[in-house]
Amino acid sequence: MGDIQIGARIDSSYTGCYARISAPGYTTVTVTAGNEGYLAIPANSGIVVTVTATAGSGFAFSRWMVNGQLPITDNPVTLTAKGTSALYYAEFTDAPITYTVRAGYRPVKPDWGYIGSIDCNPREVSPGGSSTITVETDEDLSSEYEIDYLVIHTIAGNRIDETPRGQQTYSFEIPDIQSEVVIDGYWRTKATVKYPVRASVDGGCTATGTGEYSPGETVNLVFTASPGYHLKECHYGQDSSLPGYWAAPDDTTRSKTFTIANIQGEWVYDMSSEMDETVSWAVYGEVNDPSYGSIRPASAAVTDGGSQTFTATPNLGYVLSHWIVNGSRVEKAGNSYTITNVHDDGYVRAVFMVGEVVKTITLYRGIRYDEGDNYLIEDVNLKNGPTDTTTVPGMTFKDQP
Repeated sequence: MGDIQIGARIDSSYTGCYARISAPGYTTVTVTAGNEGYLAIPANSGIVVTVTATAGSGFAFSRWMVNGQLPITDNPVTLTAKGTSALYYAEFTDAPITYTVRAGYRPVKPDWGYIGSIDCNPREVSPGGSSTITVETDEDLSSEYEIDYLVIHTIAGNRIDETPRGQQTYSFEIPDIQSEVVIDGYWRTKATVKYPVRASVDGGCTATGTGEYSPGETVNLVFTASPGYHLKECHYGQDSSLPGYWAAPDDTTRSKTFTIANIQGEWVYDMSSEMDETVSWAVYGEVNDPSYGSIRPASAAVTDGGSQTFTATPNLGYVLSHWIVNGSRVEKAGNSYTITNVHDDGYVRAVFMVGEVVKTITLYRGIRYDEGDNYLIEDVNLKNGPTDTTTVPGMTFKDQP
């Protein structure tokens, strides 16, 4: 089966109006005033075709006449390619020319709404017409806010009007309107308005950032736990019921900051704290063989996060090889080791090994020596006086010089 023709036509009297015929995978056909165009689609292909009419200046879309008979007001209109061609004839009407006068920006108070209103009467104006604008502060907020200035936007440019500054209500007329008009309104807080931020604390914490603030300011209220304490919980809010609630995630929370952005009322905070629980851990001193040496202390109670120093003393003929701390080897760095940042029970083990002791003694016949290490030499007096003697095999005696 061959193609079908989906077309559109626009009368030449509709200057500036046009239509577009589009389908997936096909080049869009644009039809301008006084012309008609078509898109060839395989019959019964099921391809969806879209026909869209766009009105030119001074016109508004009215309807489609399908094959010169069936009126359709949808725009755009879609159809599925079947076995019949179709020609869509677009009809337009003269559009009425009016300009809209409307409110633009206005500030908002959190949990309240707009601080004031901007009313335009009328909102739709014919060229050359006028509109009366009334700017007014919300009655319930008049003790806090007042009008600051207006910005009036037109096609000719923007104009700032500071006339209403300090007023609660202001009316004026915009004459000879030749385009859309948008009025932005700005309010300011009265200079006398101040909002207090109060904090109640117990003896285990302090608060900084309390005081009085102007509306719109940002406040950072900081609670800090005293030494030996941690923060527990806080109730807060803008009324006596203090509906807000914060709880510390654990017993190590030392500080909490509450930020009040764009303050618009009084705030009260009630923070409580708790004394830290004293936690200590048992750390034991061990040796690989008591006959090789000793360690001091044999055990110690260490507060959480604290430290403890252990000292190893090798016996004669032995030396310290390394340390074992909670199962991990630590190379020797002296005969003392300090375990730090303790958060659990543990141990420090000194590992001793046999050491090579080398001592050179030069002896002369007929003279007795004491080297201070309990070496007892046969037929030799010790330096500090006579004592018992024993034989040192292989000792060489030289003649006295």
